[in-house]
Amino acid sequence: MDPVVAARVAKEAGVKKLVYVHITPPLTNKTTEELYLKGVSDIFNGEIILGGGSHEIQVKTKILEISFISYFENFF
Repeated sequence: MDPVVAARVAKEAGVKKLVYVHITPPLTNKTTEELYLKGVSDIFNGEIILGGGSHEIQVKTKILEISFISYFENFF
């Protein structure tokens, strides 16, 4: 999904955190990260995380808490 489209969906859903994972081709430096996220902060005001390496993200809802662990370092 396009990063800007994902930002719109996240904004409409009212989420506080937007996590991008499985990005191909991989973003290898700050310049490529900035180009990938161009326009995202104009739409989404929450926390933005670029997945890569190992991340553990806790998702809390009114009903339950979920831990999401991503281990995709050097996957591609």
